[in-house]
Amino acid sequence: MKKKNNPRGIALCALAAGILAQAAFLHAQALPSPPAGFAALFNGRDLAGWWGAKTEDPRVYMALPPEEFAKKRDASLADIRAHWRVENGELVNDGQGLYLTTGNDYGDFELLLEYKALPLGDSGVYLRGCPQVQIWDHTNPKEFKNGAQKGSGALWNNSPGAPGKDPLVFADKPFGEWNSLRVIMAGSRVWVWLNGKQTVDGAVMENYYDRKLPRAQRAPVPARGPIQLQTHGSEIRWRDLYIREISGAEATALLRDRSPDGFESVFNGKNLDGWTGATAAVAVKDGAIVWQPKKGGTLYTEAEYSDFVARLEFKLPPGGNNGLAIRYPGKGNPAYAGMCELQILAADYEKVTGQKIDPRQAHGSAYGMVGAHRGYQRPAGEWNYQEVTVAGPTIKVELNGAPILDADLSTVTEFMGDKPHPGKDRASGHFGFAGHNDPVEFRNISIKPLQPIQPDQAAAPQTLRVLCYNIHHGEGTDKKLDLDRIAAVIESAAPDLVAVQEVDRDTTRTGRVDQARVLAEKLRMDHAFGKTINYRGGEYGILILSKFPIERHEMMLLPPPVQKEQRGLLVARLSLPGKRALRFACTHLSVASADERAIQTATINELLLDDPAPVILAGDFNARPSSAPVAALQKHWADTAAPALGKHATPDRENRIDYIFHRSADPFKVLETRTLDEPVASDHLPILAILQLD
Repeated sequence: MKKKNNPRGIALCALAAGILAQAAFLHAQALPSPPAGFAALFNGRDLAGWWGAKTEDPRVYMALPPEEFAKKRDASLADIRAHWRVENGELVNDGQGLYLTTGNDYGDFELLLEYKALPLGDSGVYLRGCPQVQIWDHTNPKEFKNGAQKGSGALWNNSPGAPGKDPLVFADKPFGEWNSLRVIMAGSRVWVWLNGKQTVDGAVMENYYDRKLPRAQRAPVPARGPIQLQTHGSEIRWRDLYIREISGAEATALLRDRSPDGFESVFNGKNLDGWTGATAAVAVKDGAIVWQPKKGGTLYTEAEYSDFVARLEFKLPPGGNNGLAIRYPGKGNPAYAGMCELQILAADYEKVTGQKIDPRQAHGSAYGMVGAHRGYQRPAGEWNYQEVTVAGPTIKVELNGAPILDADLSTVTEFMGDKPHPGKDRASGHFGFAGHNDPVEFRNISIKPLQPIQPDQAAAPQTLRVLCYNIHHGEGTDKKLDLDRIAAVIESAAPDLVAVQEVDRDTTRTGRVDQARVLAEKLRMDHAFGKTINYRGGEYGILILSKFPIERHEMMLLPPPVQKEQRGLLVARLSLPGKRALRFACTHLSVASADERAIQTATINELLLDDPAPVILAGDFNARPSSAPVAALQKHWADTAAPALGKHATPDRENRIDYIFHRSADPFKVLETRTLDEPVASDHLPILAILQLD
């Protein structure tokens, strides 16, 4: 028998469908419901409170006068309306245009949001206007060379090998599903969770806009700035965007909880047990050492320290002044008798006192020697958190999570007032406070002694794979410009160190690409670039790539005076395992004449022969092995491809012009040298030397 339709059932189904549709509509129209303590960045209805900016240094537009900034903001809105829209309570971008940027700036914060991306998308979240927490298509094979297969949720614009550069775990959901992102930022340090899995754990977010500066000159990311939703490649949707500003006390707790192992309290919060010196100049109150007004002197630990990390909190009155005594000998002025005095100075010191200070007197500076970055203190009367790392001649200061000083005092030759600092090379001493009559307070003081270098560790042999390659600005013998091909050639040799010649940076010839940065990122290596000439709207020069941290580098121009093309010597100071120092130098000598090359090699000898660390020198010397300039070098340098040095595979040894040398007096052993058989990628062949540093 044929079953009849049930009118009542049909009606109920229709009613249910109507209720679901109405619920979906009401959800789309509902106002955001932020978690307790959070505020909504997006109202769910329109683009109110947002404007548009591209990848641009936020310090520039944040410094504009209000009326000029208003013009910039208003001028961006047409682009925002063209590429952004609101659908069903979601922010939607078409994969083009400016990035949606908050009208408010934020300091320390916790951010929550959800996003849904499509294939080929490449987006991210800019923190305080700086790139970025990465969001991208982890299935796109074209981005595998950049690490897309590792997933989203990391600080991709950090330097290769730096903490946070790659996600700790893969956490992306399949396309078509919503992903949840949680970000906490305290100072420059960032924690990220993607879909409940932690992908970044307190890593320092590097300042993308200072990446071309020498390491010591790179400022931290701004202390405050906007949140930006960066989008390109394909459509992306955002919803449930909430933010909560974090107090100084909460930020300090986050920062102090990082890697707590090994720290020992050196102040018990009750009395001055374990301290000596100017004990009469301070009082202990409410768990803090409180400097008494109009009293000076140096209060210091009875214990001495060599290399260490110190953590502490301090509170300054308006215009307040004090200092940290580092490796203090127990007598004398800590700024001169000790390794240094690290300034503890109120940000408003000049305004309150009317006294102008030298940059090397600002808070966090190695007094009179190296200036620290400014603008990262909390307001007067609030507690600040500071971490100081002293290792050998180097000293680093992190203030409220922002790295404000990274200095090697052994390299300082200019002093404030031309007054030398005879104690700067001290290897050990006390830790203390240098009072200057102001009621400055200190609490929660702990020190972690660093493991000294063991004799057997320092003497452990180190194998180094060194590559030298003139890349002809990435143009091969087939006339094709292909930097990916160059990177693949270098990667095939698995080098630790690479000396690269004929590198373009931002020239029209190579499409305004920073070849130095791109190669470093593709190869996940630290890098240093040295400009020899300005060329076609950009720069041209030499490059060092390193698997080891480059502590500092120096570019020196070589004589004679420029006739046709300036030549140079780029020298990097590297830190090897076991804290061993190494100098790695890259050069490209004149093609004009043997006389010029002779002058240049003599200059290289003057610059490098007396260096106390082992030295490797590599480059395009434009000279045959039998030439006078190379012969002059070989009086002090060992040619790694010379037949007497063992195994080698360098064709046409007598007509080559590219070399890898090590200083003859240094304890190197040549294990192997060979030429990579790649005749197309460049007009030079790359050469590889495998060395052992005993």
